Amino acid sequence: MDNIHIVTDGKNVPSVSDVYSCALLVENEIKELFGVEFDGLVVDFGGKLMLGESSPISPQADIEIIRREKGGKNE
Repeated sequence: MDNIHIVTDGKNVPSVSDVYSCALLVENEIKELFGVEFDGLVVDFGGKLMLGESSPISPQADIEIIRREKGGKNE
């Protein structure tokens, strides 16, 4: 198994889904959750793989953690 670490610097990443068809799900998930764009996706779900119509765009790209007190307990 190989791990690949890519720094995009705001540029599109070439898709490997034409070689490894199983990568199309992972690449669509990365695109949807983190906002990374892939060139040459075999199947592009257009942001509808996991997120619904009212979901925020790229929700994991900018994570903000909020701690609230409820009933005297921290959540």
